[in-house]
Amino acid sequence: MVSPVQLLGGAGVPSALFALGMSLHARSRPTPAARTERRLLASLKTVVRPLLAYLLARYAFALSGHALFAVVLCAGLPTAQNAFIFASEYRLPTDLPRDTVLLTTLLSMVTLTLIAYALG
Repeated sequence: MVSPVQLLGGAGVPSALFALGMSLHARSRPTPAARTERRLLASLKTVVRPLLAYLLARYAFALSGHALFAVVLCAGLPTAQNAFIFASEYRLPTDLPRDTVLLTTLLSMVTLTLIAYALG
């Protein structure tokens, strides 16, 4: 039997995805400067961060094998839904976190595959 706390805890991720999906409906086109900002954030998160994690893990901490793979793979994960949820909870603009979550999720499919191929 599932306790109410477990049931509530299990609903967290689907609820965040549902909220993000609902926010995509009324999407306005970002300005060219905003598009550049989103591309920069997505590039930093999906390319630069895993590369930096690899360099630090490999050369500063002398990791190899599964440990190195885990560090780089975790660094390449997309931006969490929490960024969007926090922005909406505190009534901040949600356009930037929403677009960043969406872009990094799409890009991470490619980058995580490349990381797994290169280090797996």
